[in-house]
Amino acid sequence: ASTESAGFRCLAAYSLGPRNVYSRDGAITTPEELSGKKIRVMQSDTMIQMMNAMGGVGTPMSQGDVYSAIQTKTLDGAENNIITYVDLKQYEVAPYYNETGHLMIPDELVISADVMNAMSQEDQEALKKVAAKSVDTAFKLCGELREKYYKQAKDLGVTVTKVDIAPFQKNCQTLIDNVANRSETTKNIYAKLKEIK
Repeated sequence: ASTESAGFRCLAAYSLGPRNVYSRDGAITTPEELSGKKIRVMQSDTMIQMMNAMGGVGTPMSQGDVYSAIQTKTLDGAENNIITYVDLKQYEVAPYYNETGHLMIPDELVISADVMNAMSQEDQEALKKVAAKSVDTAFKLCGELREKYYKQAKDLGVTVTKVDIAPFQKNCQTLIDNVANRSETTKNIYAKLKEIK
């Protein structure tokens, strides 16, 4: 396991679902409609470059400042999954949720390599089995949760817009290639992702 040299093992990976762009002043369905709009992204050069390639202006900011920044028009919007968007009530200031599906971030179940190695082989196998089984359960539950949150958002007056993601993907292809080619590991991961897509 490549993470073991860092002192941990990844047992499973989950996700709350795709992140989407949401905005305060209208639906965004094309890179041209996103052009010039300041969209909050996580503090990461890759995230900033991604939003810029999509057509917007990637603006890193603490999540706690996003609501007021959209409210005061410092930002035109942000990006996140539907669950976080609704839980943080950002629909109150950005009522247009645009399904760009531009990113999925894994949530990982990790264990200290030392702790894992101290376990009996039988316990290690049992833990791996439960962790593997948890992935299907988590994806099923998160899917149900997203459905609930989409309904809640619509009931709260949010305009949810389906988006043709192909133009956004095309704009991001150079960035995708650059990230995918950073190392043999990232090349292999990207190749696997393309296979299951």
